[in-house]
Amino acid sequence: QLFYVILYGLVLFIIYGFTLVFKKQKTWLLLVVVLIESSIAFYIPLIINHPIEWIVMEDYLQPLFDKDAVNYVSSLDDGFYRIIKDNEVFLTQNEPTVQNYKGISFYSSVYNFETDAYYDRFNETYSIPVTFGRDYSYLINSVKYFISSTDAHTAPLGFEYLTSIGDSKIYENKYYIALGFVQSQTLNQKVFNDLSYLNQDRLLLEYAITSDSANQSFKYPTEYLQYGKDAYVDRFYFSNPDLFKDILVIVENKDSVGLSIRSSIQSEFIREDFYGQNFYAMKYFDSKSVIDAIEIYVPQAPESLSGYNIYLDTNLEYYKNWYENKLQKSFYNIVSKQDYISAEINVESDNSTVVTSIPFNKNWQLYIDGEKTTVQNVNLGFIGFELNKGHHNIEFKYRDNTFIVSLFISIIFIVFSFTLIYLKKL
Repeated sequence: QLFYVILYGLVLFIIYGFTLVFKKQKTWLLLVVVLIESSIAFYIPLIINHPIEWIVMEDYLQPLFDKDAVNYVSSLDDGFYRIIKDNEVFLTQNEPTVQNYKGISFYSSVYNFETDAYYDRFNETYSIPVTFGRDYSYLINSVKYFISSTDAHTAPLGFEYLTSIGDSKIYENKYYIALGFVQSQTLNQKVFNDLSYLNQDRLLLEYAITSDSANQSFKYPTEYLQYGKDAYVDRFYFSNPDLFKDILVIVENKDSVGLSIRSSIQSEFIREDFYGQNFYAMKYFDSKSVIDAIEIYVPQAPESLSGYNIYLDTNLEYYKNWYENKLQKSFYNIVSKQDYISAEINVESDNSTVVTSIPFNKNWQLYIDGEKTTVQNVNLGFIGFELNKGHHNIEFKYRDNTFIVSLFISIIFIVFSFTLIYLKKL
């Protein structure tokens, strides 16, 4: 490919030379030079920074990829959903793009700055958002499938075993809600930003976060049992044969880099779940769990000790009720394509706020019952909008205005150039 770029450069040089010699008689050559030069200018960045493809990463990350499992899910379900995997580490953040599925962990870049406020809350050691261990994010971001191939993590809250493809186990989220739903309450973003990330995620279940909301009061949807507060030791151990069933164990690790939760049965080590997270992570123990003790390991630097809190959430019935409530207020008859999404939704009261799991981008155009409407940035980086009571048809259309403007300018330039040539001949 580099050879062709050099070849184009030589052709450009030759044509430009002829243009200088015959510029009075061969004015059209100047236009040819400009067109070739613009083509090269477009092509060179693609050579230097080409899109990531499967073959580029195949040898390096082959053991972490689950092509057969991803292909199975894609053949099974063509709806709007996301997939999470237990091998979410900093090396695989491009994998959703490589394997052509919607993931939930992303590099931060200049291309998604409008969602920075949301994704920055998930940054870990390598400043790459990794969401594993943040089970609440799966509820509001349309995560439907969990693929486990390395057994690095047990299934998150709400996920049940579906099938196995090769060495990969596939789980389905019984609390999955497609695309988005109506929130009956809003909360001012400034108030929201003052809270810890754990408490922020708790409120995202029940509130639409907007910059213009007048509401500054809130109530947490569930109450935690605080088991440990401001612990400053590497290891925190506790055992109880009846405790680790239908429970979320939440570790708010504040300033430390990562943590792990080690599970045991009758003093015998069973497994260790590592979370490369700052701020907090959670682990779900289902009703079939036989774990009777866990050890929380949070590495401590002698020169900078990091305190952490431990919470237990035993009210898992709330999440079932939450799902049933939001499902009644969610989108249905969804059609999802590459740059077009349509759906229907029923709203019970006027001035309701709809939140979606579509990352906010100014190029998305929103049509409500056929009329174009301005999209709002809600929940720190997702598309939202207001609706009045009744049934509504919703359309999302992605239009890259930069491309359209550039194309328009190019056409004008070409027409102008040929017009000048024609007038000169006259």
